[in-house]
Amino acid sequence: MSTAKNYLAEIFNFIKTISKKQGTGQLKIVAQNQQWEFFFLQGRMVYAVTPEHRVRRWLRSLKQQNCYHLFKEHYSQSEEYHPWEYS
Repeated sequence: MSTAKNYLAEIFNFIKTISKKQGTGQLKIVAQNQQWEFFFLQGRMVYAVTPEHRVRRWLRSLKQQNCYHLFKEHYSQSEEYHPWEYS
């Protein structure tokens, strides 16, 4: 258990360093067959994702920002959009 705490402390310190140096970019962490991606802009974490269900999160975010209609405009009324993650 202490090893896990050490890894978390190391990750936390690395994120603090990115923040202090106002870094911009992507931090990818892989552990025990899981992956996380953190995106930074001028030292601030702006987004964090895992590879699973990226399309669902994208569509949900569009709906929350009331922008989903912009996406739907690319499809005719007879054409339905069904992302593979909803299959």
